[in-house]
Amino acid sequence: MKNIWLIFILTGIFACQNNPNTKDILDKDTYKNIMKDLILAQKTKEVIKTKDTAFPDPIALVYKTYGIDSLKLKKSTDYYSKDPQFFEEIYTEILEELQHKKDSLSKIIDSLHNTVKIRSKRIPKKPKDSFLIKKKFKIPHQ
Repeated sequence: MKNIWLIFILTGIFACQNNPNTKDILDKDTYKNIMKDLILAQKTKEVIKTKDTAFPDPIALVYKTYGIDSLKLKKSTDYYSKDPQFFEEIYTEILEELQHKKDSLSKIIDSLHNTVKIRSKRIPKKPKDSFLIKKKFKIPHQ
């Protein structure tokens, strides 16, 4: 009988150690948004490639925006990685959202290019310098 109680107590202790405190785990929507922003921040960092200290690190900005640190993100990633289906769903959603944003930006850029083309056709040719025109026609003095 004593062995059974000992088994229950040890099982309870080990079960509690395997389940992280859920207050340290980000909720699914927040986790998804952070991961999406981190992907964008990483790409921004690759594109900009600056050593300028005045330019803030985009990844650090994501952590600051959400009020988290890398440890909390790691704990959440470890927690959610136990469910591979969740990971697949979240990354599929992120890719769909990023593709939607890319398509929207492409439409805006195309629209701006078309607007510039139309306006450049409407702009009259640059008039000649008025000083040169006066010289050519020799306006009489009054």
